[in-house]
Amino acid sequence: MELNTSQKLELISNFDIDFEYGDVIYHENCNYFIIFNKERRSENAKFLAKLYDKKGKYLLTIPFPEEVINYQKINLMYSWGWEVENGVKVVFGGANVFMHDFWREFDFIKGVYTNRDRFY
Repeated sequence: MELNTSQKLELISNFDIDFEYGDVIYHENCNYFIIFNKERRSENAKFLAKLYDKKGKYLLTIPFPEEVINYQKINLMYSWGWEVENGVKVVFGGANVFMHDFWREFDFIKGVYTNRDRFY
């Protein structure tokens, strides 16, 4: 469930967040908060998001995925995300190359990106 500004400020006000954030998603199945970095471009950010439990305890960092086109790593731009069973699906676009938007699924249990597909 994506949270609006007043909801996210109220719910995460006691969290120890050490970065500027933008989107906040509450994952109801896992009782986790996914707090996305305010910087949406991979070349300007060290990570995409951080995961916290309901009490505000930091759990893990979600990196930007590595994507390669024609043997070159490309920079990505985060668009939006939504919760799935054990993780989050995130839509990305190319930040410095023309390409179709695509989604990647990050699994909280495995701590890695597991699935991907084109986003239509």
